[in-house]
Amino acid sequence: MGKIGWILLHRKIQECDIWLADEPFDRRSAWVDLLLSANHDDNDMIFDGRKITIQRGQYLTSVRKLSARWGWGKNKTLNYLRLLEECEMIAREADSRRTLITIVNYDIYQSDDLKSRTVKGQSKDSHGTVTGRRQATNKQYNNDNNDNNDKQNNKGALYYPGDEVLDRAFADYVTMRKQIKKPMTDKAIELAIKKLDNLSGGDNDKAIEILNQSVMNSWQGLFPLKDKQTSEGIDWSRV
Repeated sequence: MGKIGWILLHRKIQECDIWLADEPFDRRSAWVDLLLSANHDDNDMIFDGRKITIQRGQYLTSVRKLSARWGWGKNKTLNYLRLLEECEMIAREADSRRTLITIVNYDIYQSDDLKSRTVKGQSKDSHGTVTGRRQATNKQYNNDNNDNNDKQNNKGALYYPGDEVLDRAFADYVTMRKQIKKPMTDKAIELAIKKLDNLSGGDNDKAIEILNQSVMNSWQGLFPLKDKQTSEGIDWSRV
């Protein structure tokens, strides 16, 4: 008879040296990584200058980020996600900028009340709500939500979900703008995010350098990295 029951696996396992070792993930550890990365509760965040809610059991990321995290090539990562979809383990909504992963039957893996809920009941309930979760999140993603910004800021909104370092760098840039008496409106933040993505070409490390460059020099705008533009005759002292 096969083993049944539960084990408790804390999310902090993702921070240990063994979990993020140099060798690539295998398919089993990649699946557990998705389970651990999915939201435990609904969470508001900023994406493309808009407020969206990533729901319980969902994970907003990108194929590029997953490839880097797992030590895989892009094609291998895409094929793996498609396999999980075929096995009805995840649902996926993707565009050129993001991938929204919804764990099917997430409550089976992370139930808050293991004693009172049966696996059979949870499977039926979770599978029935996965489409609704995706639709709700995508509806928010496609609509402007310029209201409730005070509430959002009080929660410590995220500008770049899935990349804590880049998010902190952008937050520092927003703070610097306030300090130089040039605070950013919602529209200004949206435009800055788009410009940063264009300047960095989607390279998060480069985006952080661009942000740090503006913060260190108290520049109002975002510009190509200085050392790469000096030869083109740009007078950075006048920016």
